[in-house]
Amino acid sequence: DLNLFDYMKYSSYGDRVFSLINITDNVGSISSPFYLKIYNEALDNGWHISPITNKYTTNILCTDLNKDGVLNALKNRRTYVSNNQNLNLEFTINSSNMGSIIKNPSKLNFNISAIDSTYQNKIKNIYIISNNNKVLKNIKCNSYLTKSEFTLKEFCKSSYYYLIIVQENNKKTISAPIWVESK
Repeated sequence: DLNLFDYMKYSSYGDRVFSLINITDNVGSISSPFYLKIYNEALDNGWHISPITNKYTTNILCTDLNKDGVLNALKNRRTYVSNNQNLNLEFTINSSNMGSIIKNPSKLNFNISAIDSTYQNKIKNIYIISNNNKVLKNIKCNSYLTKSEFTLKEFCKSSYYYLIIVQENNKKTISAPIWVESK
């Protein structure tokens, strides 16, 4: 029940305990498979959480395919969700994986790589979302494999960045954020 979270009001204790949030809408419609309003609200309120889903595919980035490796990846928010089980995603800023918190960077080096491994649904757009649901960048694509690298020299002192990948046939993927915290 989302009312237990007091409409995503930030809690420092809760932020240490919770690292995941289910972002699947209650309807599960194909045209809008993910419910991002609460996800964005939580991120804007300061939560450090990553997406999971109980209706589609939750991908977990881990180096060791054992219980400890998976639990460590979940604890460290290394997830992305998709209604395309064949989309593989790598997203880093300053070589830090999704789910990371980067402290006091002088610039942000984005590196994004996405591939539809079955070559069935071309990637159309990669949206980089930041604070207040702002689309920082829209990378237009028309390919099964997309790679993008760019640098931000100016950015908010306290911000987050996550990806929404849109493919053909209403396929969507949502990444965990990478947070930037500067003094």
